[in-house]
Amino acid sequence: MSDTPSADGSPAHELQFDQVEYVEPAALAACGVCSRPMRDVYYEVNGTSFCQSCREQLQQTLTSGSAAGRFARATVYGSLAGLAGAAIYYGVREATNIEFGLIAVVVGLMIGKAVKTGSNARGGWLYQGLAIFLTYTAIVVTYIPPLVTAIRAQADKEKAAAKEKQPAKPAGAAEAPGDAGALPPPTLREFLLAVAFLVGFAYALPVMVGFQSPMALLIVGFGLYEAWIINRKVPLVINGPYQLGQRGAGGAVHVDPAG
Repeated sequence: MSDTPSADGSPAHELQFDQVEYVEPAALAACGVCSRPMRDVYYEVNGTSFCQSCREQLQQTLTSGSAAGRFARATVYGSLAGLAGAAIYYGVREATNIEFGLIAVVVGLMIGKAVKTGSNARGGWLYQGLAIFLTYTAIVVTYIPPLVTAIRAQADKEKAAAKEKQPAKPAGAAEAPGDAGALPPPTLREFLLAVAFLVGFAYALPVMVGFQSPMALLIVGFGLYEAWIINRKVPLVINGPYQLGQRGAGGAVHVDPAG
């Protein structure tokens, strides 16, 4: 058996029965989450293809845990990221003696992603507010060491000035208790007021610095915005299930994750 013969009467293409050629099957579509080939059915979540396993894992994530537990975990993750970001911010500033405001954007990204991970990507104003607070606090923490150093230096200067003003004592006179220039220990109320003043002043420092350098304040604002936008609430639209190679099966499910 042969195809249409050529001009000289020989077959143009002889059929080969003694050799078997295998044709590679078409590449299977890959899951947009785990990158494994999808089989049988798949889903679309906000335009991204999900395999059956990843779809079930997403459903379990959306329905598991409590709101309080997610918020606590987001706070812990965000706080750890804030400490790391503050250490980077402070270390670069101390090493170079230059204020790199762009690091505030990096800190905002770190904390925003950490809060999103801890909240299972729930999003919403609660987690956005948490991310902004932790980002601003991380920036404030970098101002506390130089602030404490300045306060101590001022206190030592005032103590030395007060000691110079004291009249000279006669030779051999015994020092009465409290004559060594030591200040009496503060009361609990004075201590709490001092701590409150220190914290309030530290939180105001980035804004005060921003008045002298508007660009630095603007960059800090970008860092806060990044933390905010990463944790915005995005409703999930789940379409499917679809058979591979077919569309139109199943329906759309709109999911608004709870906080």
